[in-house]
Amino acid sequence: MSLWDIFRGRFKGPETEAEDQASAGQERLRLPDLHRGTPIEVMTEDGTVLFTGRPTAFDATQLLLERLPGALSLPILEEGLSIRLRGFSRAMEPLNFRGRVERSSAAACKVNGLSICPGRTAEAVDAGL
Repeated sequence: MSLWDIFRGRFKGPETEAEDQASAGQERLRLPDLHRGTPIEVMTEDGTVLFTGRPTAFDATQLLLERLPGALSLPILEEGLSIRLRGFSRAMEPLNFRGRVERSSAAACKVNGLSICPGRTAEAVDAGL
């Protein structure tokens, strides 16, 4: 523990507590190592596959999916639609997310409010569990 940590802890105000809570929330939502070319399936809450896209931009709470090469277009989804995302990390570990459609077009779909669904396997999603 550094001198700065001791000083900061002793004189912590409400604004630094809010910053600490926000940074702790961001750490919990850290995305696994995604590869920009890895396909990700987009599904409805009941497990119906809508399309498969590839991630091109992502951070702790947002993901931008674009159409796969060779695909003509993506279906345009309703803004605010709650969806599930299923794919694999760079280390080929299964990933399952939940999010909401922020913006959708024939070429790309932006998803925000990402949260990881822990312990959900691809088989559990297929079975509707």
